[in-house]
Amino acid sequence: MRPHEGDQLRDGITGATIVIVNDYELELLRQKTGMSDQDILVVAKTLIVTKGEHGSSVITSDGQCGFACGRPARIVDPTGGGDAFRGG
Repeated sequence: MRPHEGDQLRDGITGATIVIVNDYELELLRQKTGMSDQDILVVAKTLIVTKGEHGSSVITSDGQCGFACGRPARIVDPTGGGDAFRGG
């Protein structure tokens, strides 16, 4: 890990309305910052985690809600699925 990388990530999410990550990125965020999901919710209002074919979770201090994903007729490139949350 680069020096201060965890500090920079913490600074980047502090005060955020929504932190949107995929499940892999969430694990990296946890490792590099030492923060749990609950720690993240102390500095940001909402945590959205996309989980590929397993849907997504929206987590707030009030609780968690899971969403299934639709069944595509054909998968070409799933990259950018989390962008739907940002664009919504």
